[in-house]
Amino acid sequence: MRHELLIEGGIHHLDQLRNLCEADCQTIAGWDWNSGHVRGETTTWRSSEAFDGEACAILVLRMTNGSFASYEGNNLETGKTNSWYGEYYHLACEDGTAVLDRDHVVRIEERSAAGREVPQVEVIWEGHQAVAVQVLGWLDGGPPPATTLADNLHSTALLFAAIRTSETGMTVDV
Repeated sequence: MRHELLIEGGIHHLDQLRNLCEADCQTIAGWDWNSGHVRGETTTWRSSEAFDGEACAILVLRMTNGSFASYEGNNLETGKTNSWYGEYYHLACEDGTAVLDRDHVVRIEERSAAGREVPQVEVIWEGHQAVAVQVLGWLDGGPPPATTLADNLHSTALLFAAIRTSETGMTVDV
């Protein structure tokens, strides 16, 4: 499959970047590739026969609220990797940074103070259960769930723009 990383996993990561930035993507630039391929031929150092399409990506997103985000994904990485549900997020903000790694602990480094860990919030529902509870609540007259089709279309447009920027090498208006 062409653009394997972006289609199978990157779509979720791009959606989460929209969530973290609290904005949609305005423009995107970057590439996806397979470092095990050179002009369609497989090299001897290819890490995995499981990926014939592009298994690596690096993207820069300019959001509608003026913020920027970068995305890096690599399904061929041989060093420290994060598993499914173990993503790594690093948010650089005006007054410091926030990091969430695979241990699920949020670490905040403020420019004016020593670093600190944020206490974990008790989650009653998570994953698919949380989505089901939100949808059922919405059907009973509550607020719309976070996973509406209208919202998902923004992530789908972002995915297609990510593919287009890689194929053309040009910045794409989402």
